[in-house]
Amino acid sequence: MRMIRERLPSFADFLGVSGLTVLIAYSWALLGVFNKLSSWILMFSLPEMLAMLAYVLLVALVDTLLVMCVVLLISFLWPGRWIRADFVARGGMLVIILMGAPVLFHFMGQNFYEVSNAIILVGVILVLVLAACLFMLLRIPLFRRAICFLVERSSIFLYIYLPLTLLALLFLLFRTP
Repeated sequence: MRMIRERLPSFADFLGVSGLTVLIAYSWALLGVFNKLSSWILMFSLPEMLAMLAYVLLVALVDTLLVMCVVLLISFLWPGRWIRADFVARGGMLVIILMGAPVLFHFMGQNFYEVSNAIILVGVILVLVLAACLFMLLRIPLFRRAICFLVERSSIFLYIYLPLTLLALLFLLFRTP
């Protein structure tokens, strides 16, 4: 048990990085909802639109949990002192890379027709970006401070989006017959 505790970050650091994950996942999900809202108004009633919004919020929660599990797994597998010493900066950078790559590919308009090529391309790009960011993080203090600032400021979104997701879950539970 002691070995596990030594390899995992502190709870406060974990919450900060979780806040950044919540910010990215929920903002991306809500951007998609607002993009489709004008057509939803013409086709669906208010309870149906609220149900779709509730499902979107639950999917964003699952996305957040999956990314944080990956970050915790990586922090557990890497040497304890290396990740725990600066989990906020390194974990925040990892979250930005893990969640930013799909957003970047979406905005670039990439259409991947073969799954194998897409997996190889995404893997290579992620490894290269991760290596470059790690180098910058270790060498440039301004970059590290910027990530820590972003992580610290985004932790407020935990207190906004998680209760909203709980309300969405309650709405779906009481709405479903």
